[in-house]
Amino acid sequence: MTYHSPASLKSVHVSFLRTRSWIEAHFADTEAARIQGLHGRTSLAPNEGLLFHFPPQPPPIAMTMEKMLIPLDIIFIGDDMTIKHVARRVLPGRKRPVLGPAVPWVLEVPHDFARRHRLVLGDRAELVVR
Repeated sequence: MTYHSPASLKSVHVSFLRTRSWIEAHFADTEAARIQGLHGRTSLAPNEGLLFHFPPQPPPIAMTMEKMLIPLDIIFIGDDMTIKHVARRVLPGRKRPVLGPAVPWVLEVPHDFARRHRLVLGDRAELVVR
């Protein structure tokens, strides 16, 4: 299996319309990119993240943090492009996966991003692939 560095992934601009906040996210749309995720990263810029796209699957979606080196917020976004769940300040090295609803989009962002930008359930996201 080939692992992709974030530099080799497409970029997606994710904006949250109500709060006018945004993230420039690398796009993990392959199995290899989803497995690699942000493992090994030691930092993220304030508006940097990783957007996962998942094929339809039964709930829950499980996001692993065991090999992570930095804390994150994990935002689960539904088919209707609204926030369905936010896991806040997920600590690195966590042994149990973070569980969320079966959604097509999951966005990993720097810890505290959701609080700082006042994101709430139901907020609408917009994606622009660059």
